[in-house]
Amino acid sequence: MKYRLKTLKVIILGTLLVCTVALLYINIFLAPVKLKNFLTEKISQATNRPVSLESVHFSLVRGFILKGLTIYEPDKETVFMQVEKLSTTLLFVPLIKERKIIIPSIHINSPLLNIAKTKGDVWNFSNLPFLVRKSDSKKPKKLDFSVLVQKVMFEGGQINFLDHTRSPIYNKRLVNFEGDAAISLNGLVQFKATSQLDTPLKTSIALSGSYTEEEKLLTLKTVLKNLSLFEPYNYFYKVALFSDLKDGLADASIDLKVYNGKNAALDVNASTENLHISSSGYTLKGDIDIEGNSIFDLTNILKGNYKVQLDLKGSTLSGIPSLNEISNLDGKLTISNKGVYCKYIWGEIYNTPVKFSGGIDDFKRPEANVDIQADLDLVNYKTFLPENLKAKFNDVDLKGLAEISVSFFDNLKDPQPVSIKGDIQLKGVTLKTAIIPKEVKEISGNIWFRNDLLFVSKLLFNYDKQRYTADAKITNFSSPDIRIKMYNKEVLLNSRFQILEDRVHILRAFGNYWNSSFDIGGDIIKLKEPDILIKGAVSLNLLDFRKAFPETLKYLSKYDVQGICNFDVSISGPLKEPKDFEAVIKAESDRITVKSVKFDKVKMGLMLRDRNLLISELSARPYGGTFSSTLRMDLTQEDPPYAIHLSLEDLDLAKLAVDTKAKDKPISGKAMSKFEIYGRGKNPETITGKGNLFIKGGYLWELPLLKGLADILHLSDLSSIVFNEVTADFTIADKNVATSNLVFKAKNVELFGEGGVNFDGIVDFFITTKISENYMKVNSEFARFANVLLAKAGQFIGNIRVSGTIKNPQFELMPPPLDKVLKEGFKELLGGFF
Repeated sequence: MKYRLKTLKVIILGTLLVCTVALLYINIFLAPVKLKNFLTEKISQATNRPVSLESVHFSLVRGFILKGLTIYEPDKETVFMQVEKLSTTLLFVPLIKERKIIIPSIHINSPLLNIAKTKGDVWNFSNLPFLVRKSDSKKPKKLDFSVLVQKVMFEGGQINFLDHTRSPIYNKRLVNFEGDAAISLNGLVQFKATSQLDTPLKTSIALSGSYTEEEKLLTLKTVLKNLSLFEPYNYFYKVALFSDLKDGLADASIDLKVYNGKNAALDVNASTENLHISSSGYTLKGDIDIEGNSIFDLTNILKGNYKVQLDLKGSTLSGIPSLNEISNLDGKLTISNKGVYCKYIWGEIYNTPVKFSGGIDDFKRPEANVDIQADLDLVNYKTFLPENLKAKFNDVDLKGLAEISVSFFDNLKDPQPVSIKGDIQLKGVTLKTAIIPKEVKEISGNIWFRNDLLFVSKLLFNYDKQRYTADAKITNFSSPDIRIKMYNKEVLLNSRFQILEDRVHILRAFGNYWNSSFDIGGDIIKLKEPDILIKGAVSLNLLDFRKAFPETLKYLSKYDVQGICNFDVSISGPLKEPKDFEAVIKAESDRITVKSVKFDKVKMGLMLRDRNLLISELSARPYGGTFSSTLRMDLTQEDPPYAIHLSLEDLDLAKLAVDTKAKDKPISGKAMSKFEIYGRGKNPETITGKGNLFIKGGYLWELPLLKGLADILHLSDLSSIVFNEVTADFTIADKNVATSNLVFKAKNVELFGEGGVNFDGIVDFFITTKISENYMKVNSEFARFANVLLAKAGQFIGNIRVSGTIKNPQFELMPPPLDKVLKEGFKELLGGFF
């Protein structure tokens, strides 16, 4: 037993001695020189690059340990890869004959890898022998033996990315790089790693993938957390679909496949927060999910094929001309190297829901097709107009809803304007504009339009409590040329006008309203405070005029004014202030009736200038006579003063009576009168004036005034009394028409009147009668003698007071004053006694 124990000790001691000698040999003679040179040569052959190695030594625990391994670029100065420390596990050489070396594991500490793109657009790793196609280069020199590494582990690493094609050089670092790679016998390399992007956000990166030597296929999956989108944008901005990135944070998953170190396929899935990008004046903001894929050549990324799908979730697109922004965008937008399109994207423009579809099918033939559908609140319609039209419609206000469908087509290489077509369905719309006196309400119907054409057929609307139908056509939107036909059972209007830079030019407006017709043209300028210039002809049936303006023209209905007038009109001035018009109006009518009284051959000439109204001629031929009048009014004053001159000649009272309530009564005579009337505004108390009346050969006893006189005097056989003359002078003042010298002269009767009638028709009049003695004896009752005196000339004198109203006068015999009795009566009777 002691022998055996002693023998075991000798064996162990011998083994230790051999190992120690071997270890000393390796570390003193083999590793520092031969093995170091061997490894340097073999690594250089494997990478096709210069290699340096500081030291190599062997540890029974950790195997061979390499320190200061540096792999250079072919220029022998630039570092491609650097390893601070590399160690292997036990080294096995199971079959000397096959000269195969198996390394179970390699531990790499603090590796540094520089990945760079040279100015010639060549990646610095692209010429590694295991990435180069056999047909593209000479086969590498076959090694004297094969080396199989089963696993590689690394920690504390750093990868520098440099792009020398950019100025300044683009440089980013991955730090805290840790991971491992497993290598199988069939040449499959599988790896995984974690790292951080050296930025303030410390973006985390997780890598996993594989490489197959036979297929030369590299597969890489990258998971990014908390990535600022500035990082990829700053590098890929040349191929970015947008010109500027303002903000954005993303979590992303990126799958990359590289074939033969040249061709690549990329799949990206990302979820972004606060994305803010812009391009060509457009800005997109929001939280957007991104799905994309691309196939490209690593030597020329710009030639790759890509497809990106943006899932918009409540995003906002701004910078759109005339629209400002589209908010609450929801839908998917697909972008590729061929084009950009969407099936449906929903959004809001000024709180109006809008649906978009379409896009650009082929960037090589860039033709944009976009369809938009919206339910528009027309209060905001001006925001959708092109800038060159907004000013023209500044004073056109709309209310109501419109269903809009618009299609846009644009050949982006063609300088021609965008092609636009669509239709608008109006529902319950109200239109208000300065050039139309009242609102147009309940507008409904369909409007079809394209670039420079808008067409309306059978549009229905209400205006001034009447329902109308309209057809319209608008061309040349920059200076719209508008044709409108508007009609119902009462109205037919045809018009054509143009909306120019500063005015509406009415080429022609013609038609009819019931039995009236018109044909006018002109201009409406300064649309904010419109001025008008209208010229034309109007044939106006006054009954139609009364229907059109029943409240404004009540007096026409009160006096039952009828007739047809033909006007030649020229009016210019501010629409809101008719007093400032300059107007020349000429009118003619064959006949106008006022309460059945006829005025034939009526003519009028009116002029308004500098707020001075002049009717220089208002004439007519009533019942064989002539009537003429002039009017002047100064509208510069608040209560405009006016002056009216009236003249009547040879009016046949018998013909006049035929058209009045006295048509069955024997009234006759020729009447003449002149009046001058002055006043201010609508104040009747300011009216003053004077006038006269003359009637000859008149039988007037059927007039209410004289009929009452005859009745109270108990006169009979009145048909024999014809007045040779009726004369009077009148004054107008204090709302009263008065006379002091009204005289009716006949063969046997004379009447003298004084008094007046106020503007309310109240009569206060005194009439003195003188009747011949013979006529009095025959035609009066003696009982009345108490109130009748006998004048010197043999005439009886009586006094009568007239009161009441013009329509219903009241008569009362009045006793004569005592002085008159003494003077005119008893003096004649008793003259012989005194």
